[in-house]
Amino acid sequence: MSDERKPPRVEILGGDGLHNRVRYWYDDDEDGGLARTLDQFLEGFFWRKLERQLAECDEILRAAGYEKGAYPCGDGVADPYSEAWYAGQVGLRCHLVLDRHRDGREDSEMMLAQIMEIGRLCAEWTWRLSYRPSILTGAKVRRGSAQGGLGRKGALEPGTNQVLEEMARLVESGKKVKEAAEILARKGTGASAAANRQAWYRHRKL
Repeated sequence: MSDERKPPRVEILGGDGLHNRVRYWYDDDEDGGLARTLDQFLEGFFWRKLERQLAECDEILRAAGYEKGAYPCGDGVADPYSEAWYAGQVGLRCHLVLDRHRDGREDSEMMLAQIMEIGRLCAEWTWRLSYRPSILTGAKVRRGSAQGGLGRKGALEPGTNQVLEEMARLVESGKKVKEAAEILARKGTGASAAANRQAWYRHRKL
């Protein structure tokens, strides 16, 4: 009976436009029997996946100029949240867990804590790779919009600031916007009641 499994069939269970939930279906071997029990298969799959993750981290670190077995985890050793930083954090934990597994020294609490941390770091690593550029771009756009709004406020015509100050005083005293605009127009402040109202509403949008 072969130890190799056929590639799984993948079923898409749904998603939200960012991620999809998937289910993997494994067929029986050609002779009709299961290659191993589900627990045995999942255990073997997990350790092989951990070994692949370690190899990936080692390759990233090698390309970044680090020697094999050197995991840059301390502050100042690698730029925080860089590829090398994540590879060091994840690679070291994979190395520790796999070493204990191979030697049969499986302290359940220690192993569980390290495995959970590996999962957290890998999820964070993937998330940053996927969304960091968009988040930084969005932050720049928002800062630009805010600065543009300040620029538009500073570019108001000379009499407009007086109109806005008087409108604000009247509205805060309980006057409606239309009534305040008309009061100012009768006093000769602003071009007209309609212009005063428009200046007020434009100011509120900035």
